[in-house]
Amino acid sequence: MARLRSAALGLGFSLGLMLAACESTPQNLPAQDLNQSLDEMLSWFPGVYDNYQQIDAERAADLDPTLRHRHLNHTFYPVSIPGIPGRQLYAQQYQHHDPADLYRQRIYSFEPDPAEGAIRLTIYTPNDPEQLTDIHLSPERQAALSVDDFVLKPGCEVFWTRFQDAFEGYLKPKACSYYSTRFETQVFLEETLTLRRDALILNDRGVDGDGNLIFGVDDKGPTINLKQTSFSQLDVELQDITRLLSGDYFSDAEGGAREGRPIYMRVRNITPPIGTRHAMYAEMRHDGPDGDFYRQLIYLFDEDPDRTENRMQAYRVADKELAAMLIDDRSGFATGKVETTAPLSEECYTVWSRIEGGFTSWIDPDRCVITGRRGDQRRIESRTEITSGAIGQLERGYSLERELLFGNATGELYIWPRVNPNTKD
Repeated sequence: MARLRSAALGLGFSLGLMLAACESTPQNLPAQDLNQSLDEMLSWFPGVYDNYQQIDAERAADLDPTLRHRHLNHTFYPVSIPGIPGRQLYAQQYQHHDPADLYRQRIYSFEPDPAEGAIRLTIYTPNDPEQLTDIHLSPERQAALSVDDFVLKPGCEVFWTRFQDAFEGYLKPKACSYYSTRFETQVFLEETLTLRRDALILNDRGVDGDGNLIFGVDDKGPTINLKQTSFSQLDVELQDITRLLSGDYFSDAEGGAREGRPIYMRVRNITPPIGTRHAMYAEMRHDGPDGDFYRQLIYLFDEDPDRTENRMQAYRVADKELAAMLIDDRSGFATGKVETTAPLSEECYTVWSRIEGGFTSWIDPDRCVITGRRGDQRRIESRTEITSGAIGQLERGYSLERELLFGNATGELYIWPRVNPNTKD
């Protein structure tokens, strides 16, 4: 599992090269049949896009943090929602290396617009975004929805025109706006997009009625989201695992805690080291979120594109108080402020598998053998099940001869219900 802590991957391009590539403007082709252009565009669009290469390049160059882009991940896949016209894609987007931090879930409807001489993308916003999570994987859930489950913002359609090697998208000037209570003014959105076979390049701005910049990427340049051509089913599952695992959990006094005391557990997605896309911090405290520490771990994942299973390795932290800061500042591990010690054993990794309603994991005692403080060796077994409502866990220790030393002999999982972090219930 040494590759879990590998150095940065070769990015293959510099930040300057990425930005220069976005400054060139493709030349318009003669007018083409819009249906043909739509067919071609929708043969390019579906897939997963991510700007982690851009983020890694900025971090490696030690760019001023105020000039760095935020991490973004975009999933676009065909769906069919009854009552929505045109050809549809589901858009699911998360940020900050945290699949649980979904900031946009939409249905995109594509139709030819002869009057505009472009392909019109109409955006359908769900009344209940949670209904849409991973809906591209469930035709049954798609069929249960209708156009009445969505709202439209007139004027916020995106128009796409075909270029020699790309499609360029734009909003009509002053057409898409909303009142911002934060900025206490009407905000007009200005957005240009470029879709290439290998990338989705985004340039977003918000201006006031006089054209003054309120927010946007003017000082940073566009966000360059490269298509993840090697994104496999295991990558999809890993993304789902880290989304589902993130959260707060609270056991009762008999819920597997030592000394008969309840344990409050928090699991967070954190900024990963350069060259990787996932890392997590897990913190357990006695009695509640402000109690004394019971256990703190950093989780890293095998992201090898040729892997045959999803593996996770747990690392202990070197400084408890510094590690606890990861709850509020997810960057501390990636910057080196929070350090880890070696795992108990490189062979004590967790293997994750999908089950109905969630995931299960196992540390196999046949390979996980550790040496105790007294020099004695023991086998360790760990089982975990995660669902939307709870985590179930079981840990057992055996002698080398398979005699049970500690843990639940029946194999029953201890249940940690998921709780609201603000109320603990």
